[in-house]
Amino acid sequence: MEFPLKVQAVIDQLKAESCSKSVWFIGSRANGKFRPDSDWDFICFRNSAVEEREARSRLVDIVQVGIDGQYLLEGQHYNLTGQFEHWQWHEIDSQRAEYKSRVTPKIEAGAAFDLSDAKIVTNNAYKVWDRDA
Repeated sequence: MEFPLKVQAVIDQLKAESCSKSVWFIGSRANGKFRPDSDWDFICFRNSAVEEREARSRLVDIVQVGIDGQYLLEGQHYNLTGQFEHWQWHEIDSQRAEYKSRVTPKIEAGAAFDLSDAKIVTNNAYKVWDRDA
């Protein structure tokens, strides 16, 4: 896969960090559902716990997944960690995986929101890099 230079620079940073085990391409761009202004989303599996840190780029979101099963989006406070098992991550083969996410309908400002309107969808993920490969 080829990425824009600014995105590749972030991937290269992740690859250079000794705590990084693998990097996966996820989100709307990986699933062909992006808009021109969509950011680039990646998961970085780590051989250590997640760490609170500033976002690397406004163009790129990195979700860290720690060895303890916690996840944290870079740029967010540590109290926003969650359990990665809720993603229902399933590796299909050495290069592809699937995971679940909740999609909520667009809501007009001030309108009531009914959680039953949300749906669970299956998304694709693609391995970009693996330390052991």
